[in-house]
Amino acid sequence: MSGVIEYKLYPAGQSPVSFRVTLDPFSATYSFPNPDFAPRWTYLEEHQCSHCPLSADTQQLCPLAARVVPFVKKLSHLSSIDEMKVDVTQFDRTRHIVAPVQDILGSLLGLFIATSDCPHTRFLRPMAYFHLPLADADETVYRVLSMYRLAQYFRKEKTGKAYAGFEKLNDLYGNMVEVNQKLSKRMRLALSEHEDKQDGTLNAVSLLDALSQYVPASIEDSVRDLEPIFTSYWDEIS
Repeated sequence: MSGVIEYKLYPAGQSPVSFRVTLDPFSATYSFPNPDFAPRWTYLEEHQCSHCPLSADTQQLCPLAARVVPFVKKLSHLSSIDEMKVDVTQFDRTRHIVAPVQDILGSLLGLFIATSDCPHTRFLRPMAYFHLPLADADETVYRVLSMYRLAQYFRKEKTGKAYAGFEKLNDLYGNMVEVNQKLSKRMRLALSEHEDKQDGTLNAVSLLDALSQYVPASIEDSVRDLEPIFTSYWDEIS
């Protein structure tokens, strides 16, 4: 399968803006060069997360901040409440969607975060490979739970160890809360440099932060809510 995902945005009265992500089919990693010019807000020590395992002695830039430079540079002028059309092409299929700017930017930013090399976002790489544009909260929770259990199956095969239940998933998403909050602070610094800035990009971060907090808080309830649709597996033939 091709790991190419392309967003083509059509802001009203403006030229289309495109973003293309090509994921390695064997690791779901995405290789991208550091920006030609690295703004101060991308430096690792600028609003560095308290749980960041990286050191400014060996790495100048925050890998997540560096990843979102094109996002901020090209989209900072968009207002969150405007409607916008977007075409998302993936696996030789194109989805044509019209939605509020903040929802589209939240979906795109989620893809950027999941394809960054931040140590706390790497667990999201399978979600990026099977990206679902503009997924709602329930769809996201289902995909997260499914991804996590499949990951534990492979982990057991490779290492002989696996986490039971979803407690570790709670920890992973707990780490994401601070990542999103610090990213928001970095982006506020970035937007302070743009005269025509609007709230679209910041609201996109806020939506992702709310989702990051929603997932661990709703895991147990979501599992119970999903149970009835799996009743066919109670039969021996399943």
